[in-house]
Amino acid sequence: TRRSSDLNSMSGNQRVSFTKRFVDHYLMADGSRYTDKPGHEKNEFVAEVTGRDPRLSQTILTPGYVQKGTTKEMINTLSKYTLTGYQYIKYVMEPQYDQSNKSPMYFPLFRLAEVYLNYAEALNEWAPEQTDEILKYVNLVRERAGIPQYGTGKDSNGLDKIPAPADQTAMREAIRRERRVEFNCEYAIRFDDIRRWKQIDILRGDFYGMNKFGTEKSCDKNNENAYFKRRVEITRAFSEKNYWFPIHQNQLDKNPNLRQLPKW
Repeated sequence: TRRSSDLNSMSGNQRVSFTKRFVDHYLMADGSRYTDKPGHEKNEFVAEVTGRDPRLSQTILTPGYVQKGTTKEMINTLSKYTLTGYQYIKYVMEPQYDQSNKSPMYFPLFRLAEVYLNYAEALNEWAPEQTDEILKYVNLVRERAGIPQYGTGKDSNGLDKIPAPADQTAMREAIRRERRVEFNCEYAIRFDDIRRWKQIDILRGDFYGMNKFGTEKSCDKNNENAYFKRRVEITRAFSEKNYWFPIHQNQLDKNPNLRQLPKW
């Protein structure tokens, strides 16, 4: 389905900005957790994005990025285009579309990877002992992404496979992480996932980015001008009533048999 977009408008009012928590969801290219690396929290931007799941560099601007239709590497210009330092590039097209409401990008509303991960998730909840069948479809998504698949030996891309999740809980976590990364910024998948999993805490609390007021390429937490040090960008609250959308009052007035959803 073709949808109007401002996503090429990186210097406009939209300023899509990712959080530190989001970036940490991406694994290393070898399948290990970035957050398990000693001292990872002190890494500057280049070290933070190096050697990661390739989908990270397809989502945010990282060293070596060249915008479609150009030949020059685009440099992260600190706070110019983003509020958190993690600049959005997914769906960005040629420079002629670098203004609001001009992008002709076709947005996927439902694609094959979602079919695979929906099936894997459902099967893990219903018949978790069917590990091979579950991993078959998780690995199809990872195969396309070019990251190590679960299992033993070499995978179809010639990479060393990584150990499969040990039990249903670990498999659930792996599938949810895969959805988080694979479907980033695709329609409302993430928000719907959070609501149906009843993971309200994900949407509460402090969300960190880089120091958008910084002017120096430093991560020194004692330097107020250090751009790469972490700071709270926003603190959010989330009410349990937001698990549902309310029924409009005019519909309730028309049908006395309807009842408003919880907490509204």
